[in-house]
Amino acid sequence: MTKHKHLGFTIVELMVVIVVIAMLVTITTIAYRTTQADSRDKKRQADVMMLKAAIEEYYADNGSYPKFTTCTSWGGTECWIGEAWQLLKDNGYLDKIPMPALKVTHSGVAASNKNQAPDGNSFYGYVSSAADSSGKNYAIFVPLESGDCKTGKNVPSGWWNSVKSCDF
Repeated sequence: MTKHKHLGFTIVELMVVIVVIAMLVTITTIAYRTTQADSRDKKRQADVMMLKAAIEEYYADNGSYPKFTTCTSWGGTECWIGEAWQLLKDNGYLDKIPMPALKVTHSGVAASNKNQAPDGNSFYGYVSSAADSSGKNYAIFVPLESGDCKTGKNVPSGWWNSVKSCDF
């Protein structure tokens, strides 16, 4: 009687190896996507810091923040297609207009084309109190993948009231 040596793996051993590999791939993919999202958010934060610096420089030169009585993109004082940023660029406060590269939502309303440039890019939202002749406040809407926020100076609570304040 001859004994046969079993060369190879059983189906259970193969399944265990496949499951372990699948788990490692899943964990790696999730970590990679999270890192990419964090990186995009950091770029948006840097963009907003640049915008705030330009707005503050404008304020130092003009005694008020940029004000608009009508913006073409949203109406009223909210600017969504870059009117405020174009004003700052035209007056030498910005070298280029930053784009968040994300379809922006507004106050919990589903994203729509209202805040997109013709090329499909989105702008950071801007509002200043045009009704307040002092021009001492403004807000920037910041679309982050970790959750939208707003930042600015003396931001009234009613502006984008469903959006949290940024901590940067």
